Amino acid sequence: APVHDVRRLGELLRREDVGGFDVEIAEDLNSTDLRKCILRFFNAASPADQTIVYFSGHGDKNDAGQLYFNTEDTEPDLLEASAVSARFLIERAQKSLSKQTVFLIDCCNSGAFASSLGVRSGTQTLSQDDFAVEGSHGMAVITASAGLQPARERSVEGGAESLFNRHLIDAIATGAADVAQTGKITLAGLFHYIRDQLRQEGATQQPRSFFFGLSGEE
Repeated sequence: APVHDVRRLGELLRREDVGGFDVEIAEDLNSTDLRKCILRFFNAASPADQTIVYFSGHGDKNDAGQLYFNTEDTEPDLLEASAVSARFLIERAQKSLSKQTVFLIDCCNSGAFASSLGVRSGTQTLSQDDFAVEGSHGMAVITASAGLQPARERSVEGGAESLFNRHLIDAIATGAADVAQTGKITLAGLFHYIRDQLRQEGATQQPRSFFFGLSGEE
């Protein structure tokens, strides 16, 4: 599912009528190459950029409860040495010139992304027009599941897709997450749409939202 999911989301975000984002897709990298890719991405960002990172794949936690992203060369018993930690990703974002960063984390145990770093969480933390006002800055996270939950996928013609990604794309492509019909989709609207759709289909995973360092107008 990951390659299918990433390509679909990338195509959507590139569309000028959606966001006109510059999209870089990295598929099936080893841990060293993924770190380099993350570093180059954030090093290239300017203060005017909104940076979005979407990860789809396997996620494991170490003994301390910190989340790691599995890569092509990951060895489960050598996780810290052969996978990419959520902490590394966060630290690269914090050192970037970009003042607005959104993480969409679609993997098992994804709720541990923020909790392992000691940030606050909650389903109501993302509200109003998140990051829509010039001068606002911070980081926001939407995860596919809670800290100890798997992130499910389903079979589709030609392969598979994640449940989280399906609703993420539907929310944006159809405009269904724009509940207030303002012509803009906020992070709050996006999160609540995905959460509600997963609940309606009886999925066992529970998406989470987190924030840290938000200041200025949301």
